[in-house]
Amino acid sequence: MKQIVDFCRRLASNNNREWFNAHKAEYLECKNKFEEFVREVITGIREFDSSIGELAMSQCTYRIYRDTRFSANKAPYKTHFGAFIAPGGKKSGFSGYYFQIGVPEGGYDEGCFLATGNYFVEPAVLRILREDIDIDEGGEFENAIAEAEGFVLDKESMLKRMPKGYAAEHPRGELLRLRNFCLVKGVTPEYYAGDDAVQRLCGDFAKTERFLALINRAITYSRE
Repeated sequence: MKQIVDFCRRLASNNNREWFNAHKAEYLECKNKFEEFVREVITGIREFDSSIGELAMSQCTYRIYRDTRFSANKAPYKTHFGAFIAPGGKKSGFSGYYFQIGVPEGGYDEGCFLATGNYFVEPAVLRILREDIDIDEGGEFENAIAEAEGFVLDKESMLKRMPKGYAAEHPRGELLRLRNFCLVKGVTPEYYAGDDAVQRLCGDFAKTERFLALINRAITYSRE
């Protein structure tokens, strides 16, 4: 993975079409290595979460070309490689496991990180999740988060006040104020090094499987 990080670092300093085209062969080599790694990760995740099913590479990975039409940042290329492994693939609407290798960009302080869940929860799903949390006296959500050792909740978009209909002193008020349900773990490029990198990554994601199941359960309910 060192080659991928090195390529991303140089791309960040030369984010233009001329440089990229001159280094296209290197990019394709990095792309092939990353996709090989993703295939192994998919297999590893399926061992503890069979819900992801069979997935094609195109259902999990992203193009390096940025969509600059509605962005103030006109740099044409992303400076990371990322994969989102979810039931039905990245466009299914289900939450999943995401990991990224690269350098910091566009508001992300860390170029390498892991995330489980989704950064966008549809209103109908959010309503169901809040209903589940409201009646969750057994601490199902809290226990799932506690199991995800090394991960933290993304609270960036959390509401400042309790959503309408819930008491200000609700014992699970922090969870009810969430607008996105996502667990995040920042890592270094060295995290992806070594022959045990896939095992390490899947081992971390396995800690978040219970949390993901609760979110995808709500998504499934919203579609019935």
